Amino acid sequence: AGANTGTLILADQTVQDYRPDIPGFDVRHLLVWGSDEQVGKLAAADWLVSSLPYADLHVFDSSGHCPMWEEPDRFNALVRTWVATLA
Repeated sequence: AGANTGTLILADQTVQDYRPDIPGFDVRHLLVWGSDEQVGKLAAADWLVSSLPYADLHVFDSSGHCPMWEEPDRFNALVRTWVATLA
């Protein structure tokens, strides 16, 4: 089911433009981006930060598409610290 779900999500993102909905998201967001990201360029992260009312962007300089695998210790520490601020 996982591969099929991923395919459906990706297909949906290619036909549905969600950008008009994003400014209405009024919850905090943790955005983690790899500086070598090839799928969603850093410009997309910059756009999200400017569009989301409560977004925290962290760029990982030694990562591409998967900072959680490429820099797991740094990623996990960041998530733990960020989640602690939500309490």
